[in-house]
Amino acid sequence: MLCYASLAFISHEQRGSTMSLHITNFAHLVNSSKTQNRREVTLPIDQASLVLVDIIELQNKLIETQEKLIQLAERSSNPTSGELDGGSF
Repeated sequence: MLCYASLAFISHEQRGSTMSLHITNFAHLVNSSKTQNRREVTLPIDQASLVLVDIIELQNKLIETQEKLIQLAERSSNPTSGELDGGSF
């Protein structure tokens, strides 16, 4: 069984450094097909499943990082208050 994907160009600059091997291989397949002026890319379902798993993992990492950044921004924007004792001079 084969999975068909629409042809889309994925440049090396867009991919970033966190790309998995499966996504990188898919990007090479797409770019190769583009060079050959193919309108579709075929991918065995087991390979497509691996690409999907990698995309979901990257999405989860992105969400986790976004949540951490939001928490840091909230902490830095909330003023801290407290009492300080200068002791005796």
